[in-house]
Amino acid sequence: MTILVVDMGYFNLKMIDENKSITILQNAYVSSSETDSSLPLDDKTRKVTLQMVDPKYGITNITRIYGENACHMAGHVQGVGSRKAEEVRFSFASLLSSKQHNKKLDVFCIHNEQKDFSMIEKSILGHYKVHINGESISCNVISCTCIHEGIGTYFQLKKTQNLVGTTRILDLGFGVANDLIVNDLGKVEYYATKPELSIMMLAKNIENSEVFQNYMKDYNSNLGSIAYALQRNRPMGSIPKNEWERMKSYAISQYYKKLKTYLTAPMSNANLFVSTYVLTGGGATVLNLENTAFKTAFTIPDDAHVASLIGILDHPEIKSKSGW
Repeated sequence: MTILVVDMGYFNLKMIDENKSITILQNAYVSSSETDSSLPLDDKTRKVTLQMVDPKYGITNITRIYGENACHMAGHVQGVGSRKAEEVRFSFASLLSSKQHNKKLDVFCIHNEQKDFSMIEKSILGHYKVHINGESISCNVISCTCIHEGIGTYFQLKKTQNLVGTTRILDLGFGVANDLIVNDLGKVEYYATKPELSIMMLAKNIENSEVFQNYMKDYNSNLGSIAYALQRNRPMGSIPKNEWERMKSYAISQYYKKLKTYLTAPMSNANLFVSTYVLTGGGATVLNLENTAFKTAFTIPDDAHVASLIGILDHPEIKSKSGW
């Protein structure tokens, strides 16, 4: 039996296997066409053909280009916002490789909305026939279990930094942020999703600035493109680097104030018992690189963008199955 842990976030698709090997793929795709044959394909750009069963048309093969080249062609990420069954299944399939060929898989999926757990688990289950960059993969997902996003960071820090007492974790994604309070036994006592704290809101502050509007008025920009530029740490379009840095610095300082206000306003009584405040996720990586205030105020794990994925391997439910 092979165990996989997947995180199908808005911005990136991530997976860790039983050998603790991590796969990260940009969550952007374009439909395949004859012109796609000239695209360079590698582990960051994948041509994925998935066999799907359509109730009306029977068995069909659908091909998409996933990853960085797709992001450049489409001009933005295309996250699985609606969480439709077909999108979930395709996103999972795009992460597979020859290591899963002819295997029976137990899958654990990190996700932030409990209301979606049942749909995601049902969508991922079943047999897969997929071609990725010309390689044929056939496998069978025999079980799928969803686990709250962010809890993996707790288990990672528990091992590496010997956490004591209650921990409050903000998992900052590009589409949504997750707020968790975890007791010293690793039990989640509070969990909420906060889209207003996502990196998309930081991107919105940049988009609304006068400098951005002046330089990007001739482009069909979107928040996903700005988030992509933040992740890659490079200016957009014709914006000079010094202007980009000034605009970004101001937007991040405003975001920091909003984050601090949020943490001191709600759950104030619960905060009396919090020993450690943690920032994690892809957003934490971006913010930590840009402003040292975040590192001073919060514990930020190494490789914050994959901390939850790595730490989830120490989740009791997974350890009981895997023997890791």
